[in-house]
Amino acid sequence: MKQQLVPAVYAERPIGVSSKYTFIPTVRLIDDLQTLGWYPATIIGNRHSDVAKHLIRFRRLDISGDEVPEIVMVNSHDGLSSFRLMAGVFRLVCGNGLIIAESLFSAISIRHISYSYESVQYAVSEFVEKLPGLMHSVERFKSRELKIAERLVFAKSALLLRFPEKLPDIDLARFLAPRRPSDAGEDLWRTLNITQEKLLNGRFYDRSGNKIRPLRNVDRTVKLNQALFDLANSFAA
Repeated sequence: MKQQLVPAVYAERPIGVSSKYTFIPTVRLIDDLQTLGWYPATIIGNRHSDVAKHLIRFRRLDISGDEVPEIVMVNSHDGLSSFRLMAGVFRLVCGNGLIIAESLFSAISIRHISYSYESVQYAVSEFVEKLPGLMHSVERFKSRELKIAERLVFAKSALLLRFPEKLPDIDLARFLAPRRPSDAGEDLWRTLNITQEKLLNGRFYDRSGNKIRPLRNVDRTVKLNQALFDLANSFAA
């Protein structure tokens, strides 16, 4: 991670907030999570603001495999936000990271005013305790084979989550086409990952040849990620 990419991560003082605001720099949480064995892997955020909302994904160095759990942190320095810790899963073959729905894995909030190393330690212990259930959900998705009609319904439902007001004219079969051999298959896990990667990163076109833009906003990224996981969970039943 580099300071010039997302300056809010490295902000040393609040800007434009009340003098009563308790400022805790994001780097302090990074240091505390590293002490507990979780290291920053990727970051999303505004490249031009010292206060804007930013998202960092943390992983352990001693956990490997095709899918690995992540702690997903969201914070800002606007005087309104707490540190928010959520569960995620990183998929090695595509560099794709999901965020688990609140219905399956509730986020943990740490207010700046009550921040302490002990509060982070408690949050991490809560996260680790729930890891088996998180990875069980992944295995359920892998074992659920979808019929062609189900995959098309999933794709349309996912697109409506990204475009609730006006759905672009998308060829659903083409939208579901895998970008890499490892995504070939009709199980729910692969369908979810194909869908999530395209909706977040763009890289697909409507029938008129217009390229769909990637999603950059942190709040919308989190909301869409969680909604997609909720959608997949409804298909796993």
